[in-house]
Amino acid sequence: MEQLPPAEWRPPHAFQPGRTPEHAGPELAAIRATVDAVPADRLTTTAAWTFGLDFLRDGYFWEAHEVLEAVWLALPPNSAERVLCQGLIQLANAGLKKVMQRETAAARLRQIATDRIAEGVARGGLPGLGLGQMDIKGFWQAVEQAKYA
Repeated sequence: MEQLPPAEWRPPHAFQPGRTPEHAGPELAAIRATVDAVPADRLTTTAAWTFGLDFLRDGYFWEAHEVLEAVWLALPPNSAERVLCQGLIQLANAGLKKVMQRETAAARLRQIATDRIAEGVARGGLPGLGLGQMDIKGFWQAVEQAKYA
């Protein structure tokens, strides 16, 4: 397994398909691999979870999707936590579409994110993922404040 980057590591730029070079380094693969063989109740202790949330807050939307997807796949099917995680992934996708000036796609993804996050919260997914309402608001603010690149 590749060595994990330090917690403050960020890629040299936020990847935008068709606009910027894709990250060739092993860091994202190493981060994703941290969910391997981890029980569902410990996924929030993985680098994939913490980096994914930090990437989302910091405007690295494609990168957030990439690493949070590994967590989503490891969560129990149809669990509140999986639904909520899917909402966060869709929120990251909405942020990516926004900075790529694809507003119709961004609006559609924001609605999907809204629905999935609301369902996950209503079903009790926040505590299971170690999140609170203020965390969710912070993720939304990151997307709303994202600038066209």
